[in-house]
Amino acid sequence: TDEGYQAIIKLNDTQKVEAFVYRVVVEQLNSTISDESQLASFASNPPNSMYDLTLLLSEASWVCESDSPACFPNPSEAPLSDQGFQQILAQGNETGMVVFALRAVSHFGGQILDPDSFNNVVQSVTSLEALVTVLEQRPVWALWKPEDACAIQEDSGL
Repeated sequence: TDEGYQAIIKLNDTQKVEAFVYRVVVEQLNSTISDESQLASFASNPPNSMYDLTLLLSEASWVCESDSPACFPNPSEAPLSDQGFQQILAQGNETGMVVFALRAVSHFGGQILDPDSFNNVVQSVTSLEALVTVLEQRPVWALWKPEDACAIQEDSGL
């Protein structure tokens, strides 16, 4: 609603505006975001009304209809965040999920030893949080080298 949107923009919190805009794109426009940096830029200077918000989003080049193949994020480049996970999951492409999950394993310093067990995990998780929970347990289907793990920003989701 416009009332809810006004309450969010009055907070002057770009992250909350970003989250609100994301929900509008997904839930009202039935679309996805192809460029997260454009979303961040948009959220830093949002329009004044819900009407303007939906109008601008429906015309934005970085907002794509969910079923448009041209808008599917590349699993090897999608952000390692829950939003990135959900975008790849929504594609319904098992190979894409494997590629995305391999990147997460790599960030934790892991190298796959048993692809079948790894694939079973990939097929069973429904959120990045669930995947991270598995990876934090350092399962035996991978070799874990802490020295190869990436330094992860606290707000990244990993």
